[in-house]
Amino acid sequence: MFVGNFLIIAYGEWAGYKYYIREITMLKNKQNILKLCILIAGILLIIVFGVFIFKSTHTKDTSEVGKDDAVEETVTPQEDIEFPHAAELDQASEISDDGEQILYLPKEEIYEFSITDANNILLNFEKKDDKWIYVDDPSIEINGDRIDKILNYLCDIRVVDIIELEDDTKAEEYGLSQESPMCIIKDAGGNEILISIGKCADEGCNVYFALNYDFSTVYVNSGKLANVLQYSVEELLSLS
Repeated sequence: MFVGNFLIIAYGEWAGYKYYIREITMLKNKQNILKLCILIAGILLIIVFGVFIFKSTHTKDTSEVGKDDAVEETVTPQEDIEFPHAAELDQASEISDDGEQILYLPKEEIYEFSITDANNILLNFEKKDDKWIYVDDPSIEINGDRIDKILNYLCDIRVVDIIELEDDTKAEEYGLSQESPMCIIKDAGGNEILISIGKCADEGCNVYFALNYDFSTVYVNSGKLANVLQYSVEELLSLS
């Protein structure tokens, strides 16, 4: 009888233990499922957020490109269509030159300048009341933006080499003399710098030049300086 009761009690304990184990297992499974659901939800949120960011960025980039294109179409100057060569020279004026800087003047300090143009004519300009005029014919309206590009060439001059000559008459071998194409810049104080431009130094079109008719020193520019001689007076007129 005692043994029977003991077995009944033991069986009950075992059944209770199994039930407890089952409950624990189910609880752990529920916790694992909950963790899995949270993980999946987190991944979905990250994906949704990533898609939102991508679409926002892509839409912004597309709108900015369209805006830039619209601006470019709006501000494309008539001069670029009429004088594409001058437009190329304008763009080249903004490219940084090579070599050591030997001359720098802020553009706002230049009040007079002259350049020999593509037709070998010396063109003279003067600033009056913050407006550039063509001295040889003040009635002509001048393209102020293009004047600004020309000053890019003249106000920051650099050299890649310097040649010292014992006999300055040999400067003619470099295409330099008082008859050479020239540029002249003058500041508000009346200080004047004269730049004589000679031949190309090599196939890369490095160009020789001299300052203030001192032909005992020949400077070599990377070629950017020579571009200023390629403008013509027609390309400096305002079409507005």
